[in-house]
Amino acid sequence: MKRKILCCLITICVMIPFVSVCASADNSSYIMVDDKNIVEIGKIEIKGDESGITTSAEYDAETNSLILDNYSAYSIVANNMGDLNLIIKGTASVSYNTSIDQQPEFAVRGGNLSIISADDNGAYMSIYADPTKPESYGMYVEGDLSIYNVYTKCCTYEYDEDCNIEDSYGLYCYGNVLLDGSYFEFGSNIARDLSVGIYAESIELKHGNLYAYSCESTSSIGVDCQDVYIADGSFSAYGSSCAATSAPSFAPNYHGMVEALKDLEEALPFVIESVAEADPTVFTDCVQFYIHLPTLKEIIVSDAALNFEIKDRPKFTAVIPDEYKNLYEIDYEAWENYENSSYISSSQYMNDYHLSNDSKLIDKFEDGDTYYYTISLKNLDENVRFGYDTKLIINDETVNAEISVSEDGSIITFYHVKAMSFMLNGDVNCDGVVTMEDVTALQKVIANLITLESLGSNSSEKADCNNDTQVTMEDVTMIQKYLARLIEL
Repeated sequence: MKRKILCCLITICVMIPFVSVCASADNSSYIMVDDKNIVEIGKIEIKGDESGITTSAEYDAETNSLILDNYSAYSIVANNMGDLNLIIKGTASVSYNTSIDQQPEFAVRGGNLSIISADDNGAYMSIYADPTKPESYGMYVEGDLSIYNVYTKCCTYEYDEDCNIEDSYGLYCYGNVLLDGSYFEFGSNIARDLSVGIYAESIELKHGNLYAYSCESTSSIGVDCQDVYIADGSFSAYGSSCAATSAPSFAPNYHGMVEALKDLEEALPFVIESVAEADPTVFTDCVQFYIHLPTLKEIIVSDAALNFEIKDRPKFTAVIPDEYKNLYEIDYEAWENYENSSYISSSQYMNDYHLSNDSKLIDKFEDGDTYYYTISLKNLDENVRFGYDTKLIINDETVNAEISVSEDGSIITFYHVKAMSFMLNGDVNCDGVVTMEDVTALQKVIANLITLESLGSNSSEKADCNNDTQVTMEDVTMIQKYLARLIEL
């Protein structure tokens, strides 16, 4: 079956009736981790066999937090715990336990759930849960759900080939979902009738990448939600019946990738609204939209030092005119010689990087070498981005250069803005200066006493002062006139 990607704001394509899931009639408060009420016992520790690493699950009553330290469970069920925090250290999982043939479940009933990384570097949580009931859930939350900086993969999964799942949800949330700071994947991998990646009242993707998908079934929906708001990151939804039941909205300065994937022969209608710009790219079997801000049309740079003499030291003087300083700033300038792998930049970071890759730093511009100028700039205006159509005007001249742009459009680098070659005509003996010694050397060449090749690799080009591709007494005469300050070479 052909797969298509529908992007941006997807019109409502399938109306799915609300599936009522009744809250538990159990009024007691507890958190069951596997078969233990951790609210009562406080902590569970499991010592590793060969590794010696101890994993644990612990309840902190003061903050109403369940703390999982690299802990793997087959079931976590919280009941009437109010605003519960689930704090992840390292990696946590809820999945099928083969040793006791226990089906997995992750559910929070009668309260809100916040999942938080204990480390600024983030944490990882995987949930493969609850495939045994007619209505099956990877994660079930009766209140609001918030996830902060935890890489999350959550889905229903077929552990038993004989399971009889009618409706399946990767995430079923009665309330609002807030996702901030990582990768979030919710999927339904098995169902007969209704399969939904995410069901929620609303979803806000504050920052990160969200992927919601559902398997093929009678009705397969990626996201079933009244309101989806994308502030920053990428949003992907997949369902063979419908990618999303309502159109996402975007932050005013949103830029990123939005894709809705479908297994239908014809793409359903979609519109693009409240988005500054969108560029379609057509592939063999899909359409994908990269949504981004308008591109800045031109960059103005002045006072760049682009002309040097042999033996000059590189210097970096480029500035942004005052009227554009709120739009962008110079990241770095650089000169590079590809022949001898030498480099110099206004950025110490770039110099250190090239030194670590066996480059030499340029101290002076040398005779016979060619140097290329590069300039990189940072975007300061959140309402625009750099693009490959952004022009560079430097020292009042529009230049054609090789361009690279960062994925988010915040950095643009112009390569080969100028090539500067040094060739000291008349310096026949290649010692860096033109003197009577060069006249004598050229006379000896013409008299076949020595060869140009013996004088240096660029000697032939330097000796041909009149550029007629021959070395004759006319070239000797031109060097003599140059030494007498009668002409320039």
